[in-house]
Amino acid sequence: MGDLKNIRILVVDDDMAMADLIEQILSKEGYSLHRSPSIADAQEAVRRTLPDLILLDRNLTDGDGADFCQELKQDEKTKKIPILFLSGTKKDLSEKVLGLHLGGDDYIIKPFHHEELSARVKVVLRRSYPDLFGKAALRAGPLRLDFESKKAFLNKKELSLTAKEYDLLSALVQRKNRVLTREFLLQSVWGEGVHTEKLVDVTIGSLRKKLGKVGHKIMAIRGSGFRLDFEA
Repeated sequence: MGDLKNIRILVVDDDMAMADLIEQILSKEGYSLHRSPSIADAQEAVRRTLPDLILLDRNLTDGDGADFCQELKQDEKTKKIPILFLSGTKKDLSEKVLGLHLGGDDYIIKPFHHEELSARVKVVLRRSYPDLFGKAALRAGPLRLDFESKKAFLNKKELSLTAKEYDLLSALVQRKNRVLTREFLLQSVWGEGVHTEKLVDVTIGSLRKKLGKVGHKIMAIRGSGFRLDFEA
């Protein structure tokens, strides 16, 4: 399995007690949790760093979570982010159907059992990112990452990478063909307390050199970040 601490989950809920509970449950699973109490705050959070999954409450102080979901699904940069709706009401089936119709990947009614939330999150992530689960190694073209030994191979030859280079390559491979912002890569590899985005550019440059002829597969996306381009 991939490194769960690199899986970023954004919780959008104005109920602080509920957000605390969700963070407590999912942090124990190893995920990286980030919180937004409103749609406006969530919009800014997504603009800064794309999450891998959004837990989205339907009833927020500044709007309906379904409208925010629709907004995300209409944007090329965010349309592939899976969304798990949260709802504090047991209304008829039509509300759940609407959420799923607008692009939601699942729907859970509050209050819920800890095990149910954990299981639903895992199912959505496994469906959206099948390469992250159930594998001790991951491939992208001629690249192979061994998660247990934390080693990387190119055409079966081991690459001599620093710890940060490996972590950065791992983040790119796990989300290949997807644009990752500098801020996301910075937080995933160096942690929350580091704010020098130049570190990402320098390490990308070093990685490209070590990858040789396939170094160009790490594409710089102007105004956005980087993307590793491989079909498989």
